[in-house]
Amino acid sequence: RRILPVCGRERGRSGRSEFAGGRGWRLSFADSRAYLLTTNGEDRRTVSKEERGDHSFVRGVAPVEDEMPLKITKEMSSHLIKYVRTVNFSFNAFDSRTRSAREVMRQFEAQRLVRANPKLKVKADVHSRPSAPEVKVSFVDGTDLTFDSQEYIAADMLMDIWRAAMKLDDEFELEGKNVEDVA
Repeated sequence: RRILPVCGRERGRSGRSEFAGGRGWRLSFADSRAYLLTTNGEDRRTVSKEERGDHSFVRGVAPVEDEMPLKITKEMSSHLIKYVRTVNFSFNAFDSRTRSAREVMRQFEAQRLVRANPKLKVKADVHSRPSAPEVKVSFVDGTDLTFDSQEYIAADMLMDIWRAAMKLDDEFELEGKNVEDVA
């Protein structure tokens, strides 16, 4: 999960924050530092990334995200899908909490991914039980990744899956293995 800047602006810009009940805090971003100012210019305080921490709040201002989001291209996903062996979906089709699981299932059943990995098995258990939706991904090395998909949006689930596949890709490359050789 990511914590985004409160004012919703890009790095290098500044804007008025809606946070803290309109106390007039102003937030600007530059060089991985957050500057907290009052509207009249008093009480200027510089907060470094180390001081801020990953999930801490400083006077009601969310920490700044320093990295750009990772972009997975079609070529990358077509290569990374080879590291996925099975994807199991379990959800109630009439439950609104299953949106992200259904979207991930739709994307895994795309013709491009099926052509890239014909051994990939996508299994769906559509039921009428009131249980939470679940997505379980199994990789070629035997590791599993399980999501309670009501807690995730589809893009976050896919990004976690691609990151795990990238880690496997790096490990295979370091060991001199090829994903096509793994049964």
